[in-house]
Amino acid sequence: MRIVVRAAALLSVVAITAAGCASGATRQDQTSGTLVTREDLARNPGEPLERVLERHVTGIVLTRTSDGSFALRIRGAATFTERDAFPLYILDGLPIPTGAEGAVPTVDPFNIESIRVLKGSEAAVYGIDGSNGVIVITTRKGPVR
Repeated sequence: MRIVVRAAALLSVVAITAAGCASGATRQDQTSGTLVTREDLARNPGEPLERVLERHVTGIVLTRTSDGSFALRIRGAATFTERDAFPLYILDGLPIPTGAEGAVPTVDPFNIESIRVLKGSEAAVYGIDGSNGVIVITTRKGPVR
């Protein structure tokens, strides 16, 4: 009986995973998260991007690194147990590395269209890399010719 129940549970997980993968939806379609827009940044001129994120997104912890830059953490289980539990940064669909001690990558705030912060199950779309949260940065696009 236990073998049949385990096999049925495994089969349902495989079916759900296959259905989600076969839907044709992209990562952008499957994520919601907290959104900070260009207008939010414009309402706070001269204020660092990290401070705007800290104010707009619940669960953001802002720390100072040894070189004076900022590092962001998204509160969760890993932030209490792991010292280097930094979020994954995605810039226009591509992952970008953090600086020393998890410092926020440098992005010109005037080029930012939106910043979406994903945590928990929302970040699961990015797999193990997104286990500490994901910060998706979309920049303004130039004119299409």
